[in-house]
Amino acid sequence: MTAGDNIILIGMPTSGKTTVSMALAEKTGRKRYEMDYMIMEKLGTDIRTCFETHGEEYFRKIETETAKELASVRGSIISCGGGVIKIPETMQWLKSCGTVIWLKRDPAKLYPTDSRPLSSTKENLQRIYEERLPLYEKYADITADNNGTVEETVQQIMDICGLKAGGAS
Repeated sequence: MTAGDNIILIGMPTSGKTTVSMALAEKTGRKRYEMDYMIMEKLGTDIRTCFETHGEEYFRKIETETAKELASVRGSIISCGGGVIKIPETMQWLKSCGTVIWLKRDPAKLYPTDSRPLSSTKENLQRIYEERLPLYEKYADITADNNGTVEETVQQIMDICGLKAGGAS
């Protein structure tokens, strides 16, 4: 991994992508991009409302456009939504600009959230975990265990990627 490569975090909803990306950006001095927030800004609404109004296909189209925009970014941390791995074109854009790290978390530690329409119940979370597992494995360049503390996960990613605190790599 070079200093210009992005670190792209993928993983299930509530697997810690936002939290880890914030801590990683703070520790390394890298800029952070949160794809779901960027998409909500474009939509002018939250993800749940987008799904209810326009459907998942429309949301995934905007997600792909956002990944394409982020492909020109360098030396940053990109936190993706849980379903980013569902569209091959989206992942091609992301893989073209950095190292994709799957934040793997025990499914028992994931929790339902009303803000995400596909993971609003424990049963839905388990179902989408089973559906998405092969895709996370397919697209990940690196797998990082995120069952311990945020600090442990951040250090693991920094060690694997050869990153130093403060932005030197």
